[in-house]
Amino acid sequence: MHRDGNSSTNLVSSITRLFIIGLMTMTVFLRTRMEIDIEDGNYFMGALFFALILLLVDGFPELVMTIQRLEVFYKQKQLYFYPAWAYAIPAAILKIPLSLLESIVWTSLTYYVIGFAPQPVRFFQQFFILFGVHLSALSMFRLISSIFQSHGASITVQATNTTIGHEVLKSRGLDYHKSLYWISVAALFGLAFIFNIGFVLALTFLNPPGSSRAIISYEKLSQSKNNEECDGGATSMEQGPFKTVVESKKGRIALPFRPLTVVFQDLQYYVDMPLFCEICLSRSPLPVGKGARENLGSERARVLEPEMKERGFTQKKLQLLSDITGALRPGVLTALMGVSGAGKTTLLDVLAGRKTSGYIEGEIKIGGFPKVQETFARISGYCEQTDIHSPRITVEESLIFSAWLRLAPDINSKTKAQFVNEVIETIELDGIKDMLVGIPGVNGLSTEQRKRLTIAVELVSNPSIIFMDEPTTGLDARAAAIVMRAVKNVVDTGRTIVCTIHQPSIDIFESFDELILLKTGGRMIYCGPLGQCSRKVIEYFEHVPGVSKIRENYNPGTWMLEVTSPSAEDELGIDFAQEHQRPCKAVEQSTSRENQQNLFNVFGSMYTAVIFLGIDNCSSVLPNVSTERTVMYRERFAGMYSSWAYSLAQVIVEVPYLFIQAAAYVIIVYPMIGYYGSATKILWCFYSFLCAFLCYNYLGMLLVSITPNFHIANILSSAFYTVFNLFSGFLVPNPRIPKWWTWMYYITPTSWTLNCLLTSQYGDIDKTLTVFGEKTTVSAFLRDYFGFQHSQLPLVAVILILFPLFALKQDDTRKESCDQDEVGIFDVQRNMMAN
Repeated sequence: MHRDGNSSTNLVSSITRLFIIGLMTMTVFLRTRMEIDIEDGNYFMGALFFALILLLVDGFPELVMTIQRLEVFYKQKQLYFYPAWAYAIPAAILKIPLSLLESIVWTSLTYYVIGFAPQPVRFFQQFFILFGVHLSALSMFRLISSIFQSHGASITVQATNTTIGHEVLKSRGLDYHKSLYWISVAALFGLAFIFNIGFVLALTFLNPPGSSRAIISYEKLSQSKNNEECDGGATSMEQGPFKTVVESKKGRIALPFRPLTVVFQDLQYYVDMPLFCEICLSRSPLPVGKGARENLGSERARVLEPEMKERGFTQKKLQLLSDITGALRPGVLTALMGVSGAGKTTLLDVLAGRKTSGYIEGEIKIGGFPKVQETFARISGYCEQTDIHSPRITVEESLIFSAWLRLAPDINSKTKAQFVNEVIETIELDGIKDMLVGIPGVNGLSTEQRKRLTIAVELVSNPSIIFMDEPTTGLDARAAAIVMRAVKNVVDTGRTIVCTIHQPSIDIFESFDELILLKTGGRMIYCGPLGQCSRKVIEYFEHVPGVSKIRENYNPGTWMLEVTSPSAEDELGIDFAQEHQRPCKAVEQSTSRENQQNLFNVFGSMYTAVIFLGIDNCSSVLPNVSTERTVMYRERFAGMYSSWAYSLAQVIVEVPYLFIQAAAYVIIVYPMIGYYGSATKILWCFYSFLCAFLCYNYLGMLLVSITPNFHIANILSSAFYTVFNLFSGFLVPNPRIPKWWTWMYYITPTSWTLNCLLTSQYGDIDKTLTVFGEKTTVSAFLRDYFGFQHSQLPLVAVILILFPLFALKQDDTRKESCDQDEVGIFDVQRNMMAN
């Protein structure tokens, strides 16, 4: 069964959010002595409606979590771990306590403060109704997730499941008011049961997501036709893509570049000494390097300081690299090796300029000149150990995107395209170039295909220097041989390449020309050539007193790591770093309006569209932006673009889609609802929806940029949806909002959108209508009840466009200010995966 490690965090976040929203609702609907009349009845209905919507929206995270668990479920199901019902029934039962808790919290906080009927039986009636709503919502979202199995489709479907108002159904001849009271509670629990039955059936009979190939390439289609004309299957296999790729790689990539040497001398790298607050409390042994926290109180620091000194840590900084000196030469393939934690990735990151924290000392020269990071990013490439790519484009599109942004602008498009094709052949990506990259472990490329794509993305930038962090990790023998053969071909063109390698096979180890070997603590113990059949490195260590001879046919790489391990050093009583006295040392390391109800119905249609379409847009953009964010940090470090350029492109690309969405909605809905047929009013309606959609989309981008992961952004977005709903001016109009919450109304974009929509349509209409039994005009009713005035429409329009601009500005500012922090987190996550 799948275990959600963040379930407790999600539960606490959900209850905390519900408690805060409950306090806000108490103070907004503070009506302990309301009169029982039509007007005050609207506020009671608004409070009830808000509670229902709140508990419905609270189920949105269940949709996301269910989709993420489907991968593990289908894998375990295919291995016959358990049937679908054994997964679905516990999933439903385990949510019952959550529904009970949230219903109790909400009803207890709001019922008597708002001023509902004081009889206890009515209190429990509301509690059971809300409990049924929440339980049904969770069950419904699980069912939707299991059927559609993707964020985009599931979010679109859930957005359509909005409540149809009683007045709308009554106008269509469906008056169920008298019987609804008796069947509502039973229906809610019945729906929850039906949804869970559907969840079991969907998990039982639906297949997991399939292949993500976008199209069949022209070459593959032609090859398929040729194979059909061949007489024998064996002949077709011999003429298949693998042989074609191998035979096509006779030439070398010939775009001009300047061979460069990387020289580093006396390289040091420090980080601030970590303090562990857990040690202060438990007095347990000090776990160096994990769980560090910097901002401890002075009292805790004083308690911890003696313990640090007892273990030999007397400095305020921890040194990860110590006196590293060496050189990386063109046409020479260098291996960077060491035990886990020796500092391989740290040294690689320091040389590449990817360390955003800590203190670097020493000298790094590129081609004889001091290294300048801004220009160095344009002549170097970095292949991550974790293969990070945009999942929604093809392999060829990934390479084209990288080449067009990173190659020199004076290279024409034809040459760039030819160069991309050469790289595709070199890395043997011909057969999969039209396949979507996909999500790792879910669909798209396999592990070895993604690794080859990572290398190809850097090769198409035509770099002089390439850093590779464990390029063969996770690959089988054939795939690793293909990768190393391609790397050797690139080295032969005169490029400088250094790779970190962890326990390679004999063939891979001996494909390198030179070796830099590190030990724990970032100290160098060997820097020099491997020699034929690794003879030179073997001779070096065999000459160290006490080191045993290598066994016949034993892997030199494995033997070298074994004889230089800390345990071997302790046994021999030597320090290999001290034995090595040469220049080079080590490393460590994203229609009619005749009464107020008709006007309320129209206003309700506006409210429904703005709220639910806005939520749909924001919820849809969250997973996409979250996925692309990590890719952005990798490409950002490669010098492909700046943060503002990425933000601008991300924003601009949404505008045409939102423009079409707003236009399509207005074209379909405007005449059907029966708004006034004035061209000016149509344009005002279009402008209002466009601004609202922009605001919600940019809000989603902003939430992703200010939160560490998608789950937190999703929970935070639910809180924003609730606040936007509460202070929209629909449930409680502005004149009736308590003074202490008026400021919240004015900073809520939904309130200004509804203001613009309703005022532009009816703010200048002086037609008489009946409001709560009294005669008044439409414009006067809007002014007195909602606080909307037609004369203020230009001001409303200006404020409305400021919201998406503000969200955009904050998103861009956050990206720029968080580049260092986020990439630091990105480095930590990558190093954790490496270790």
